[in-house]
Amino acid sequence: MAEAGVGMAGSRRWRPSVPLAAVVSLLPLAAFAIAVVLMLRAERADRLADDIAATAANAAASIRHEVRHRIDGLTALAVSEALDRRDLPAIRLEMQRLYDRHPEWASLILTEVTHPDGRTATDLRPTIDLRPRIDLRRVEGEALPPDPDPSGAADVIADRRPVIGNLVDGHLPVRVPVVREGRVVFLLTALVRAGLFS
Repeated sequence: MAEAGVGMAGSRRWRPSVPLAAVVSLLPLAAFAIAVVLMLRAERADRLADDIAATAANAAASIRHEVRHRIDGLTALAVSEALDRRDLPAIRLEMQRLYDRHPEWASLILTEVTHPDGRTATDLRPTIDLRPRIDLRRVEGEALPPDPDPSGAADVIADRRPVIGNLVDGHLPVRVPVVREGRVVFLLTALVRAGLFS
């Protein structure tokens, strides 16, 4: 009988228990659920990326509009006849009128540009002297500080077109050249509070 018992135990086949069978049968369902979750995450990530791209595009368009608005005002001032006459009191008055319409500006500055070595602004990197003439942050007659970003000024002079400079002391300089007879003779610089673009 002992042999029969051993034989029976040896011939028994392994049968999975009910909980293991249930887990195995749920594996395809779990795999499907994981696939659905991953697809939804990917779709959400794509939607989020599209939303971010749209927001960035809208912000860029808004910044372009704001900057164009500032450059247009400075460009109109750059053709003033008072600049031709170098009539500083009249120029200051015109600058003040423009400045008063832009509360987001920290200042408006007029810088005289001279070319001591006789080279013109059409040279690649002309030797220039920058002499601040009017700074609306300062009282008339007060000593004026030097240009905070001479490299940015040199870019405007070399290119003879408006340039937005690098952030300096929390302000973005928006510069417009005043060109007479092919030479940059003045720079108009609006110091725009950087918070405008945030």
